[in-house]
Amino acid sequence: MQQGEYRSLPKDYNFLMDNMRLHNESIYFQNLQFSQGKGGGFKSLDLIFFNNVKYEFLNIGFEIKTTGKDKIGQREVTIVPARANDTWKGSDVVDFNKYNPKDNLTNFFFMKYFLNISDADLLAHFINNANSVQIPKPIKKRESVVTVSTEELERERKRNESNLKLFINDINKVNKININSDEYEKSGKSLDDLCKEINKQMPDSDCGFSAYKTYIADNDEKRERVNLDIFYRSISSQSLDRLTDDFVLPRGDIEFDEKKLNLTFPKDLFFNTEQENKSELSFFINKIEHHLTYDFDKETYVLIVKIFPYSDSLSSDFKFISLYDDVLKGKNVTSEIFVNKNDFKNIEFLIYPDRLKINVVFKNREYNYDKIYALKKEIIFNKANSKK
Repeated sequence: MQQGEYRSLPKDYNFLMDNMRLHNESIYFQNLQFSQGKGGGFKSLDLIFFNNVKYEFLNIGFEIKTTGKDKIGQREVTIVPARANDTWKGSDVVDFNKYNPKDNLTNFFFMKYFLNISDADLLAHFINNANSVQIPKPIKKRESVVTVSTEELERERKRNESNLKLFINDINKVNKININSDEYEKSGKSLDDLCKEINKQMPDSDCGFSAYKTYIADNDEKRERVNLDIFYRSISSQSLDRLTDDFVLPRGDIEFDEKKLNLTFPKDLFFNTEQENKSELSFFINKIEHHLTYDFDKETYVLIVKIFPYSDSLSSDFKFISLYDDVLKGKNVTSEIFVNKNDFKNIEFLIYPDRLKINVVFKNREYNYDKIYALKKEIIFNKANSKK
């Protein structure tokens, strides 16, 4: 029987890691089998919970209660078979002590790594689009003393130059290097050769950086990110935000094979619909998903944790107070939301570094889609993790 461990998160979540550590000291495992590869892994194991220990999530009223009657020695425990999937593709390369999601250059090279793009392929993509609107123009433009606009000169230059020559002349101008474009256009040298020549003339840099500096870099961080987004959309048809979430930031899930872990809800946030029913609202946990994301507009991490119930295990219908955007009224509305126990799908925690939002997800029978309502009360974290 071995003690559980926890995985790294950004330092913004040290408080959460401390909370996890406290619980992991009381959660053990046995019969571990695993398969680990680049960018993820699978584990099958038995989790062991001690029945006399309180497992409360961040001291906010959600508590996991164990229902098993297994024995280890003289101690009564709950043993739960579980299967865990780790699909964090960046686990081998992302160091949260150094990584900054707003670092555009780092994201540029991360995407090159995750999409398995070679140096030659990267240059080829820039070259193929050097005469296109798919990537931004060079940040330094040719100046003229005649009364012809810069845009007209640029169009004339593009009409008279091949993409390869245009690319080489552009990187020469911006990076202050001197590569003979005619030599590469006529000799049939490969793009690997071109990359080596760029590296030779920029020994402290990289051939991919020369193109980045020419076509993507901008003094405005947000504009630079737009340029980077345009570039990778043209390669992968996905936004840079989506690529960051899918590849760089951690995600995974754990599924429990038996109904032995019962999640109880805080009584001050969720209410039974029958006044005479004073029992706790609860369900048996079937699956927990977690996914760290980054909100580039608000410049903050958001750790999303979703907890799914076993079918038909929710103890009763319930209601809660929600604050939501009413499209018809054109304003935010506070209202009591009723949830039928048979329509409930999952509860969702949006964990910010300074606060917690809670969403309830349930089926809309009339229109056959999921409804998501947020609780009106947000929980603000402080040293004591007290409620707002």
